[in-house]
Amino acid sequence: MMAAEKISPLFRLAGDGDAPAVMRLIHSIQVGEFAVPINMDDQPDIGSIEAVYINAGGAFYVVEVDERIVGSIGLEILDGGHAALRKLYVAKEFRAKGLGVAKKLLSLVLEHAAKNGVVLIYLGVAEEFVSARRFYEKTGFHLIEENELPIDFPKTPVDRYFYRLSVIK
Repeated sequence: MMAAEKISPLFRLAGDGDAPAVMRLIHSIQVGEFAVPINMDDQPDIGSIEAVYINAGGAFYVVEVDERIVGSIGLEILDGGHAALRKLYVAKEFRAKGLGVAKKLLSLVLEHAAKNGVVLIYLGVAEEFVSARRFYEKTGFHLIEENELPIDFPKTPVDRYFYRLSVIK
């Protein structure tokens, strides 16, 4: 595990050129670490970061350490002041509590959402991601039923738990 003082993470907006590295990160966590039964074809948004996220008014951030992408998060804009939080992944060695990588990524997206008129953020989580579900609950997301999702919510085949967060407090 790395000590917080030994790394210098760079948080930045991503573009389509980052897609291969983001795909490697996400695939290594989903399939390699957690054996989630999903493939990249089930997640075409990753290959179109600018079209799906940036150009549509959302955001997609990555965090780099030593020029390696070790974290990602996306905010996809939906209809009616809604958005979908997607692709929050952090490489295992950067999940230490003292580093705060996931919290920083989430704060960047929440700031973007608040500045851009997003009222509610929704997300879906695979059953295998127990720690992720705890993280979302600790950061203010509330568990909801699948039928409470907006009609345009981009579900993946493995989403089993769904959450909502009010951006306006």
